[in-house]
Amino acid sequence: MIAILMRFTRWAVVFQLGAGFLIDVIIGEMNRPGTFDFGDRAFVNVLRDQGMEIGQDRASSHMPPIEMLFAQRKISGTALLAARLKAQIDVVGLVEAFRG
Repeated sequence: MIAILMRFTRWAVVFQLGAGFLIDVIIGEMNRPGTFDFGDRAFVNVLRDQGMEIGQDRASSHMPPIEMLFAQRKISGTALLAARLKAQIDVVGLVEAFRG
């Protein structure tokens, strides 16, 4: 998941969407040691406010590649389910297990 977010960050910078800040916030939250509490939504207000600002700037509005939209939908849906379940997951450990 972190690798996909990092790939999305690179895409966002190339297209100058300003989403790099949003991705930095998410990666920063998920890279903390220990479990990530999906039920703790304290950082969501920062994302919402910045996202609204980006969305209102028509000059920076571009359609992302379709594979990024699909990845975003999967990641967001999984995160919303985890938030609803108030899941606490060692995200870094899970990613590291797949990286080998």
